[in-house]
Amino acid sequence: MKVVTCGVNPDLDGFASAYAYREYLASEKGAESEIRCGFEGELLLDAAFYADRLGVEWGPIPSRFDTVVLVDASQTTRAPLSVRREKRKVKVVIDHRLAHNAEIDFPEVSYVNIQEVGACSTLITEILRDKGHQPSAVAASLLHGGIHSNTLNLKAGVTKPQDLKAIELLSQWGGADESLVRPMFLFRSDLSWRQLDLTLRKDFHSSIRSPEGDVGIAQIESLNPLPMLEEYEEIIRKTLLDIKRVDRLNAVFLSAPSIDEGQNYLMPADEASRPVIHRRLGKHLQSETLDDKFIKTKRLLMRKELVPKFS
Repeated sequence: MKVVTCGVNPDLDGFASAYAYREYLASEKGAESEIRCGFEGELLLDAAFYADRLGVEWGPIPSRFDTVVLVDASQTTRAPLSVRREKRKVKVVIDHRLAHNAEIDFPEVSYVNIQEVGACSTLITEILRDKGHQPSAVAASLLHGGIHSNTLNLKAGVTKPQDLKAIELLSQWGGADESLVRPMFLFRSDLSWRQLDLTLRKDFHSSIRSPEGDVGIAQIESLNPLPMLEEYEEIIRKTLLDIKRVDRLNAVFLSAPSIDEGQNYLMPADEASRPVIHRRLGKHLQSETLDDKFIKTKRLLMRKELVPKFS
């Protein structure tokens, strides 16, 4: 049994990458029963939206498996628990983060594809192209959405020429559904207070080792997050403070990229976190007054761009 999976609580990029790569492997082997897709945790909102709209069924990682293909993750810290327990069974790692421990964390890995692009879905698209495999309409739409989601609609600084070419290729294949992209971002923006609390906790990058101490960053990507931030300011700060206390962090903040405006809104958990943001991100910030609730950046910044600035 071969399992294709990604990080815990999959976003659309990880979900799409796993689904499309599993589809390719099944077509190559001609034995679908021997190749499974499985996930740990809950789908994040972008993945949940696409799974619902495209009618994609998904389930947990099988209790028993022989080998693992790990996509959109390249460290044990991001891998599902069942994979961490069986790390010698990981044979393939495909990820878009240059900082990785693939060969160390997975000592029997035989194929590693790590490239600095905006989305793992881009690398999967390139692999399918090189293998002469045209994905199904569902797989193409998932990959197309994964690239858009992970690059903030191709506007984020992490977007590379490879991502743009992958989008073109998926469109040429004729399966990608462009009409799902904006509704997906709208779906991620329309949160109840309970969904917001869960989203902040599930998609949280904790304990970045920094000269400022241990820092944590929550992220909510939206077309225009400001109305939501203002409406739910109290619950957001409460959740951030609770995370800060439980994880024993020195500073915590929310980063909310506004795709339509081309900037981020940063919300410190408390006044102790505010100067940490200014010291580490100063040149990337707009000027603010003392009574500003939110700190604004000069351009869109993904969390993966923010993290190194605190390390």
